Amino acid sequence: MVFYVYLQSTVINDAAAAGPHGMQNLISILRGFLQNCCLAEFWDDRTRTEIKTAVDDMPEDFDRAALKKVLTQLAKLNRFAYCLEPDYAGGRPDLECVLDQANTALLQLIIVGEDERDRPPPADTELAALSTYQHTIFEETRSALSSDGRTTAAGALDEGVFLDEHFLRALRHSGKIEFCDRLAGTRFGDNYRHTIRALMTWLATALADPGACSIVFHFGEADGKKPAYIKGEISGYRAAGALATTPTEIRYYHTDMPHQRFILTDQFAIEIDRGLDFLDRATHRNRDVSVNTKSHSETSKLLAAYAGNLAGTEVL
Repeated sequence: MVFYVYLQSTVINDAAAAGPHGMQNLISILRGFLQNCCLAEFWDDRTRTEIKTAVDDMPEDFDRAALKKVLTQLAKLNRFAYCLEPDYAGGRPDLECVLDQANTALLQLIIVGEDERDRPPPADTELAALSTYQHTIFEETRSALSSDGRTTAAGALDEGVFLDEHFLRALRHSGKIEFCDRLAGTRFGDNYRHTIRALMTWLATALADPGACSIVFHFGEADGKKPAYIKGEISGYRAAGALATTPTEIRYYHTDMPHQRFILTDQFAIEIDRGLDFLDRATHRNRDVSVNTKSHSETSKLLAAYAGNLAGTEVL
């Protein structure tokens, strides 16, 4: 659902040298990345710095302004994933470090300058230049999933595989994760209970830095002793692993809250048509479910519109 890409800064120079068509191709690619991609970055921000320098050196025209705008949007959505380590001691070229770390950093595509386009790619990762990007399997897959999402038949995947394929890259570098399902409060139990427990167990290892993330559940109002039960259950899931240091809370709403069920992070919005009961407790495989990325701004506005209906908050 979400993809990880490394963009070598020399691609900016290639686009500028290719004239208006090259720049427009690059801008189009980056606008596509806004839909469902993160750009992998070194811990010291070196690639972003190089990209900024290359953009600042361009003539002040419409293409430069459009390129700066989309790069700013990516930054505001926290779409730079700090998952690469430079060779501080040996001085190896950054691209060599990217190629070596591609698999551990979960990269699916490396976009390089035209003079590097013939390098052999790492296993399970494509390598392309600006001139060959549109021919990649990556772009075909990314584009299709951005518009159609993915529908998975019941029992098709083991629950761990399902979570990895749909959510690993989307949640791994999140600073905040919000789960919204209006039915989970009143129907907590059975597949809801199982799915949320599996999610929390999986998140403990999926998050790059569990202590730097916070988790919020948005549920419809639950009556009687159910809120205490839900708090106890989720507290137990949280305490069992690395999420013990992750700030977590449950927010209950009166009857009026979003009908849509989704996950909202500081990077992405992901719609889950059936909500937080997408795993089957009997088979430990997925139930029939459709998952798709949505507009982050529109989903954020939707959730914020119901803030006045908040009934109460449980802090774990």
